[in-house]
This record gives sequence, C-alpha cells and structure tokens, in this order.
Amino acid sequence: MIYIELIGGLGNQLFVYAFARAQQMETGEQIVICDFRGEGQRKIRESEYAIGPLIAANCVFHEFQREKQGDGILANVLDPSRYILFRLSCKIWNVKNRHKANGPRKTYEMEKVLQPLWNKLGICSVQNGYIPVARYGWPDKFVCRGYFQSAAFWGRYKERIREELCRPDLIRQENQALLRKIRSCESVCLHIRLGDYVRDPIVRKRHYVCDINYYRKAIKRAKEILHDPIFFVFTNENKTVQQLDLLTGEKWNLVPEGNTALEDMQLMAQCKNHIISNSSFSWWGQFLSPNSEKKVFAPARWYRIDVPTGIYMEGWEIIPVESFPL
Repeated sequence: MIYIELIGGLGNQLFVYAFARAQQMETGEQIVICDFRGEGQRKIRESEYAIGPLIAANCVFHEFQREKQGDGILANVLDPSRYILFRLSCKIWNVKNRHKANGPRKTYEMEKVLQPLWNKLGICSVQNGYIPVARYGWPDKFVCRGYFQSAAFWGRYKERIREELCRPDLIRQENQALLRKIRSCESVCLHIRLGDYVRDPIVRKRHYVCDINYYRKAIKRAKEILHDPIFFVFTNENKTVQQLDLLTGEKWNLVPEGNTALEDMQLMAQCKNHIISNSSFSWWGQFLSPNSEKKVFAPARWYRIDVPTGIYMEGWEIIPVESFPL
C-alpha cells in the first residue's frame, strides 16, 4: 500500500499524486490518500482536494485519527519502531552536519544521503528537487511525504500520466466558446501568478521571481518565434492584471473569473504554447498540453533563495529574470 497526503493547492497535489501513481503502475499497489482532518471522504473530494474527479478510480481515501503532531503522515501512519528509526537517522545526520546552515539545501542533502535507508524501511521523503527512490517488496506500507516536484519521478509512465490527467471533458458548456477559440489559433497560455507571491512576505521571499519584466521578455520572445500568437491570460487577480502595462497592442484574452482551479488548468492545457510562472499550477498547465510541438517559456530561476529543484523540462526556452529588491 502506498500512503500519501495531498498537500498544498491543486498543482502541488498533482505532483504528489503523480509520484504515487507511477509507483502504483510499477508495483500494482493501492494508493491510500490519508486525511487527518476528520472531515470525511465526501468533504475531501468536494473541497480542498480538488483533484478528486481525476484520481478517484486509482485511489482510496482513508480518514485517520491524528494521534501525533510532528512529521505529519510519517508520525501518524508508520508503526512506532520504523518511526523511531527514521527520527534517529535524522538526528544522527544532523549532529554530524551541525556545521551546515539550516534550510532547504541542508534538508535536500540529508534526504539524498538517507533515502536508501529510508526506502528499506518503507519510507520516502522528498521535499525539494529530484532524489531517486526505490520501492522494495517490504514492508507492506510505503509511506511517502513531500512535494515530489519533478517528472523524473515518473520514469516511463510520463505519457500515461499526462493522458490520464488531461481531461478536456471536464470543461463546462459555459467555456466551450473559449475552448474553440483556444484551439483555433496560435494560442499562448500566459499564466500570471500574483496573490501570496506578491503580498505575503514569507512567500514573496521564496517565490517572487516573475515580475512584469519577465512577462514582457517572454511575450517578446513568443512573438519572435510564433506566427501571429494570441495570448490567453490566466491569473488569480484579473483586476490587477488589467491595470498592468503589459499587453497593450497585443492580441489577448483575459480568461473570466469564476472557474474552478481544475477547469482553468484543463483550459490552460488546451493552449498550443505556454508562458509559465514559477508555480506548480502553471507547470501542470503546460505539461498536460497534448501538443507535441508546443513552445514553453519559463523563468531562469524557480526560487529566489537556494532551493534545489528538478522541475525544469527538456525543450523549455529559458527567459532571464533579474534580481530585484523585495
């Protein structure tokens, strides 16, 4: 059994699920999605776990009584002996490497070194970047935590995962005219991530990379490469985007508000090309696109700070980003 907990928004949830789905296709095991909130299965499928319509056939949802706080899924699903060994291995590694500054880079180094041991204990932990993972025939529970933000985790199952999760049939009748327009032209999905990336000081320090200058450069490059592109703007702040001096004189459409995140992602996937932000939601919009000739324009940095990442894909055109003050 593969135990996972869906964390974050839709994009992050999809990365966690796709990791587990690849493991499932390799081993034939059942995926168990752990819910520690006591809200019940119906609540999970209909609220925060927005990917329910995509994954229900391959998973079971199980409500757990949260017994311990630290380490989340590991503390609450692992048997005590394995959890103690996991905690002990972390403590020993940290003592040996106490001279290193704490942060995502240090956590990545620890996970990379200890992953082979943890995998033999039926544990997998990958918070950032790509680290090879091995599933053995024991124990029966394979308990996984992290974000798993790299298609490298899926190996030979990448195309099958795309096919399963690309679901234009989920686009409502109200958006069919927009869908036809996207499919009929040299469409470019332009995803502008604002919200907490701009306003939350903690999130801004880690994630705010794609300012207006990045989008201007990406638009200019898209116009150089593509024939008569039309930009379809997806954003979590329509009013703010309308006030930006960004698309004046360009052929563009601002996608109306009111769609679910899942429907917006499926609409994004129908665009023929993509200008993405450093967002997992944006990443999935381009990945799910079935267009084998798509052009994807991406920022040269995914994080402002030193965080390992395995998120970049072959064939992307990388757009320079400047270091600007917070």
